[in-house]
Amino acid sequence: MSGFAGVDLGNSRMKVAVLDAAGNPVVQPFADGSLHFASSIFFDPNGKMIFGEEARNLGLMDPSLYVYDWKRHMGTDKVLYSNGVEYRAKDIAKFLLQECSRNFEARFGELLAEVAISVPANYNDRQKEETKEAAKAAGLEVVCMPHEPTAALLGNQVHKRGDGLWLVIDVGGSTTDISLGEVSGNNVTVIATNGEPKLGGQDFNARIVEWAQKQFKAKHGFEINPKDHAVEYQEVIQRVEQAKVSLTARDNTNLVMSAKGCVLNLMLTRQDFESLTTDLLEKILACGKRTLKESGITPDKVIGILPVGGPSQMPMIAQAIEKTFGRKPTCHCEPHYATALGNVIAGRLEIEQQGRTVDVGGRKLPPLNLSKRDVTAHAIGVATSADDRRMTNSVILSKGAPIPSDQTRPFALAEPGQTGAYIEILQGTDGAPREECLLLGHFDLDNLPPVFDKPHRVEIRLKIDKNGMLMASAYDPLSGRSAELTVDYKQPKPQKASA
Repeated sequence: MSGFAGVDLGNSRMKVAVLDAAGNPVVQPFADGSLHFASSIFFDPNGKMIFGEEARNLGLMDPSLYVYDWKRHMGTDKVLYSNGVEYRAKDIAKFLLQECSRNFEARFGELLAEVAISVPANYNDRQKEETKEAAKAAGLEVVCMPHEPTAALLGNQVHKRGDGLWLVIDVGGSTTDISLGEVSGNNVTVIATNGEPKLGGQDFNARIVEWAQKQFKAKHGFEINPKDHAVEYQEVIQRVEQAKVSLTARDNTNLVMSAKGCVLNLMLTRQDFESLTTDLLEKILACGKRTLKESGITPDKVIGILPVGGPSQMPMIAQAIEKTFGRKPTCHCEPHYATALGNVIAGRLEIEQQGRTVDVGGRKLPPLNLSKRDVTAHAIGVATSADDRRMTNSVILSKGAPIPSDQTRPFALAEPGQTGAYIEILQGTDGAPREECLLLGHFDLDNLPPVFDKPHRVEIRLKIDKNGMLMASAYDPLSGRSAELTVDYKQPKPQKASA
């Protein structure tokens, strides 16, 4: 067994896939025999970190030592736990990956060296970079970082099911990603991708929690909240998750809540749940419609719709997909594990493209006769001055550009005789006001020759690598001077830009 795995680092569950002796992707069990474990950590007061279901159980006793629901904070500075040392989302990811590595070594007797880790298609550059840094800090080399719906296409092995268009609807714990992929021979190409970065299973859970709290308050006069009833609130969170899962197979379920000696036994029906979350479902469907519209594809041209992730198994989602797109969802592998299975295939492809041979159990696998290509989920450009002197985004790399991509565009300096330029790289739609865009980084291009008799142009080059990571540079043809992107990932502050 080679020291290589595909990792689905989910917000709720973590799954790992490896290659078997025949080169087929298989899900790797964890130490307790399960095929996934909860992506949560309990920080024992004695300094030990406890993972998975055990962490969830201990979290009921002392929620202040328990970290879950962390992935949405990747790429932010939010402190999720502190014991004298502050831990952020990238630190939680590191600890989870270390646990994954320990499990791999215990199972196969070999160190896990390389991983393919998927990321939400809507992740920005900072979120991708922090995922990569987390893996490196865990002692792992990231071979590639496919988008989650793209990995799911590979995990469902659509390349073995004939030519055609496939729509992936990936509803995870914290995000929703939808991609349209095309299979032509042994080529899998993503045509378009969209997503809702703040819409996932946890948001459906939150609606039940809110509803249940109102019912409890109506009967007992107070609300179970995390500030005043930390342990009881954590119990509500877990029971709500169990209730949601129960409604996948049943028409109704019981939800018991208790605090300060007061108890309430609620009957939650599937109809109640669906009415509470109608707007969330509409956002998912709208995202799918937008993806098809941007591609110029009508639903009847799609040969299959692939549901991915636990929340996608809710009956309301399956029924809405069929009603909206005229086709029932299709599963060619377990939806919970599609992304992990696809990751190990994507990683194998990347290793082979590097000219290396994939070795499993001492057997060298023949090369895969397969290729894949992804697209960007965001437009990226440079801040420029509009006619009314407002700073807006001038897109260089459009949304849906193939990954990898490399584009260069000239821009005139703002003033005659200008000898320096402050250039900002923005993520946002073309023409969007600067303050509404995400600032990815900046250049200071100094000591330029003054030009008064003609426009002075500098060239801005944006390059997206195989993982969708941004590299950027600025070049002045007159002086030969250049500068490279300084990443700072902040919301832009009002100030005059120079290009």
